[in-house]
Amino acid sequence: PAEGIAFTSVANGNTGNPWTFPPCPTSRVIVAQLKQAAVNATISSKYEDDQFFKFCVNNSANLLAVLTNRNCNDLTGLPDTRAAMASILQETFDVLQGDAKFAGLIPLERDEYIERVIGAVAAYKHHKPSSLQHFEQRRLADVAGLNGFITSMSRVTQVPSPVNEFIGRSADAACRAHCSSLRRCAWSATSASATASGARGRFGSPTPGIT
Repeated sequence: PAEGIAFTSVANGNTGNPWTFPPCPTSRVIVAQLKQAAVNATISSKYEDDQFFKFCVNNSANLLAVLTNRNCNDLTGLPDTRAAMASILQETFDVLQGDAKFAGLIPLERDEYIERVIGAVAAYKHHKPSSLQHFEQRRLADVAGLNGFITSMSRVTQVPSPVNEFIGRSADAACRAHCSSLRRCAWSATSASATASGARGRFGSPTPGIT
């Protein structure tokens, strides 16, 4: 796919929303093919702005939810996590402002934009962000695509990102520990079963026809 096409926006679970593509020649070809296949697709002049807003929503809430075990309502309604979300976003703007590819996406009115992002998260009410759902399913979090991306970009722009780095590192460690505990439990159960089977075989295993 052409540059940018890989970031196609798909409304999760909502087939009524179109797949959106950036305004470029390749997009026109792809959108035409999708429409022939009865897929709702469109080209949006606001594609990059929309994608950046969605990234800000996810980046400010997902991994923070893993660390606090809070749904969207609690993340935005309780002062400590609401302040943490604002810090994540301010740092995100500072880091990306130093890169030509992203500088044009950074809002001029940062405080107003942050309130919009937090409002968008709050609108999900008691929904658990996907990273928290994955944590509960003992799956690893997409750190590299969220706060970890800002940490990586901070090395490029030479702008520190201690908040995003802490959130990303801590959430990754929490998820890995949670997954490891499952593996340890599974291994313990397997070992116990094998030990029990071996014991029966040595000390009183059932012989065919004898109980």
